[in-house]
Amino acid sequence: MNRRTLLTGLSAATLLTAGARPGRADLLDDDSFESFGEEIDKEFEAFDARMDARFAAMDRAIDQAFKAMKRDLQKRWGEAAKMPSKHTWVGYTDDRGRRVIVDYEDGTITVEAQETTDRDALKRTLNETLGASSRELDQQDVVGDYVDRKAREAGDKAVSGGGQKAASREAELGRLADKDAEPDFDTRTVTDSKGRQHKVGRVTIPMLPDHKRLSAERVAPLAKAYARKYMVDTALLLSIMKNESSFNPRAQSHIPAFGLMQIVPATGGRDAYKFVKGKDRAPSPEYLFEPEQNVELGSAYLHILMARYLEPVRDRESREYCAIAAYNTGAGNVAKTFTGDTNVSAAARQINRMNPQQVYHRLRADLPYAETKHYLKRVVRDRRRYRDMGPG
Repeated sequence: MNRRTLLTGLSAATLLTAGARPGRADLLDDDSFESFGEEIDKEFEAFDARMDARFAAMDRAIDQAFKAMKRDLQKRWGEAAKMPSKHTWVGYTDDRGRRVIVDYEDGTITVEAQETTDRDALKRTLNETLGASSRELDQQDVVGDYVDRKAREAGDKAVSGGGQKAASREAELGRLADKDAEPDFDTRTVTDSKGRQHKVGRVTIPMLPDHKRLSAERVAPLAKAYARKYMVDTALLLSIMKNESSFNPRAQSHIPAFGLMQIVPATGGRDAYKFVKGKDRAPSPEYLFEPEQNVELGSAYLHILMARYLEPVRDRESREYCAIAAYNTGAGNVAKTFTGDTNVSAAARQINRMNPQQVYHRLRADLPYAETKHYLKRVVRDRRRYRDMGPG
């Protein structure tokens, strides 16, 4: 529909609901109508510019918040300060003197406390941590909480709220821990930012050998539900989660990206939120830390890649290979692999002359970034491991 048709239709609808009283658009001649349309275009452009400015401000605020929190933690822990990341979550008490480190990649759960070297006291704290619910662990996510607050302040109405919180009281980490293993205990000394030394007690317990499988099983019902809704593959969603975050629900990185599927708020997150909610907003970090909300937006974004950006690629398997790479690096960089240009339609003409295996090997050989080449290989490999968890 062109602008004139749209505006005429809007004008006619307005007249019908207003008792057929002539409006401005009804009385315009062709030149004036064109001028009126240009005014509307300018208003839309100005609105888009304001939204883009808000999203840019949000990105800057997130970057500054990560840096500010690192400085804050270094006051107590010096060079031993540890920030959360994609595959490791780190929670702190309010005074920053005690922390829990959950390494979802290597499979360990650690509690460290300054000025506490009593083995039994540390074991009790570890057991409390293993018995804590998701909401109780969230209270220790001081980095994620601060980053979320600063993102919302900067983005204002362009950033969503926290959405719906799950009310489960189930112990989140206890089901992953190998409780038959004897916790490892040791002590060390750390030097804070003022040069003062602190004795630190540390206790670590391994996760069960199949902890990643257990984590996948926990989110599989969400993956199945949203795979059906957005016409993507359940095993592919689980494989993306495994490679993006090792199933760490509080995954966060300076990119910035958050949650199980490492969604970038101002780009993929914005596209998916608009598609799902019908509102042009970026999801907040808190919104993306909630597993169901994260999986829904991640599934929707994968659908957008498949059905919109990569729609000219006719073969579904070839399109899925391209979508996996695009999830990591963007559709434009996928197009560059085939034509040296970001035009997806031009790239699709080449892709459509190749079989799926040729497309896969071309991506593995010529994608612009080594990280994406490895990412594609891992996601395709791990996808096979989750085939038994249900069809998409």
